[in-house]
Amino acid sequence: MGKQQQTHLPSLSSDVELSNSFADFFVNKVVTIKDGLRDQNQVKGDNIAFLQADLEFTGTPLLSFNHTTNDEIRTIIQKDHIFDKSTAGFQLNPKLHVTTWIPYNRSSTLFISKYLNSTTSVSDRHKYVYMPQRTVVGSTTIHGFTACKGYKRYVASPTVLDFHHYRTCTQSFVKYQSALKRGTQKNDTEYYGKKVGNNIENICVDFRQYTQGEINAIGKQIEKNVLKVREQLGITYQ
Repeated sequence: MGKQQQTHLPSLSSDVELSNSFADFFVNKVVTIKDGLRDQNQVKGDNIAFLQADLEFTGTPLLSFNHTTNDEIRTIIQKDHIFDKSTAGFQLNPKLHVTTWIPYNRSSTLFISKYLNSTTSVSDRHKYVYMPQRTVVGSTTIHGFTACKGYKRYVASPTVLDFHHYRTCTQSFVKYQSALKRGTQKNDTEYYGKKVGNNIENICVDFRQYTQGEINAIGKQIEKNVLKVREQLGITYQ
């Protein structure tokens, strides 16, 4: 009595799991609303309860986007310190295209298009891009570097720089199971694959998958040239 009710957020092990749970909650609410509207749109006896159609849109349709300028792109990139004066380099966290998943497009002639699905970005096997003049000589490798005094390294946002890594499922991915799992989604063995015995591949079966439209677009652009080079080299597709 008289006490203000408090809303408690769910306790989850990672930000990725929390955001996915948040998204699933609202997706389920939309599904519930759609089902309710569909039920109203049925004839019950003499009572015709069809929903009225939406009014026709008479405004200007969106047929294209305005071109962005180099300055606008530079402003967006600078927010992530990519070309900041203090930047020595930055870390790229890959999206994992697990090649032990059932292929998204089995008929594709390109490897990148066949395994079009990936996880969200994770810090596993991340890579670094750096400016040599701002790093300590002898400290640089593909997996790390030491910044010179007065400079820093940052983690690049996947919205600015996307990095894709194709590989089979591996034991080291077990540490990402809670962050990358599909949550309450139904297991579709035709799409994700099925668990067999104690195989390492089982670790990745329940990872949430995201279809990468950008990779698909790139594949369509380069496929003809790739096939032409294969033909010239006498390489047959299997």
